[in-house]
Amino acid sequence: MADDTTTVTPWIERASSVKLLVRLLFVVSACLFVPDVLDLVGIGYHKHGHYDAEGWFGFYAVFGFIAYSFIVGAGWIWRSLVMRKENFYDGDADGEDDDA
Repeated sequence: MADDTTTVTPWIERASSVKLLVRLLFVVSACLFVPDVLDLVGIGYHKHGHYDAEGWFGFYAVFGFIAYSFIVGAGWIWRSLVMRKENFYDGDADGEDDDA
């Protein structure tokens, strides 16, 4: 009897899929940057922001990057506050829990 244990790599882990996703990210980012360029040259698009800073070139890209960086940094801090040891739920070495 043949052992048929061939594993199939998930599509997200394949090198070709990762390259495709990175390229897609660059294309979407470039497409989202187009309105800023059109506003800068004055062709068919004009921003109507509530604050003066919203009119700056690339404001939303910079703001989004700073907000994302803040969220990731806050996640690292939060993880250090709530993280438990790997054997937190294992109980004592003799097999009894602390609650008993």
